[in-house]
Parts: sequence; structure tokens; C-alpha cells
Amino acid sequence: MSNMDALRECMKAKEVTHEALANLLQVSTSLVGHWLAGRRALDPERCPAIEAAIGVRCEELMPNLEWVRDAAGVVTHYQVPVVQQIATPAPSASEQRAA
Repeated sequence: MSNMDALRECMKAKEVTHEALANLLQVSTSLVGHWLAGRRALDPERCPAIEAAIGVRCEELMPNLEWVRDAAGVVTHYQVPVVQQIATPAPSASEQRAA
């Protein structure tokens, strides 16, 4: 399931139209349509408002980010996960001579 599938399913289950969601988020109806069609990327700054408005969790909307929540479970911010790079060790002196 894509992140927009989660939003679409939640909207359908709660009978929230594009227009209603746009009004809740104070954005244009066309922007909501663009998100759902995949023509525009969802700004992560909007995820907490979407979660508050209709209940689809930020983790479902943007699972590639680490969402940080307070004790009450409310999103306070997000972080971009750090990907550890595994360094390739430099060849030893004997390996360099063999090559």
C-alpha cells in the first residue's frame, strides 16, 4: 500500500471529500487531488495536520521519516533517518603489492 493509499482509504472510510480535507487543511482542493494522484509530493510539515484532521498517522503517510511524538502521542517533529555508510577498508600493503 502506498502512502497515498492510506490517505485515500481513511478519507473513504470517514466519508471525507477532497474539498472537505482541503478546507480542514486550508489548502486548495486541487492540491489534495495532486497528492492523491501522485502528481505532487506531500510536504511532511502537513502530516500532523492531516493526522489531526482525519486520523491517518504520519507514519503511514511518510514512512521514510522518523516521527517523534510527545507523551500524549502527538507528533512534535520528524527526523530524516541517518543511513550509516559502511566504509570499505583500504587494502593492506600486502594486498596492494599483490595487485
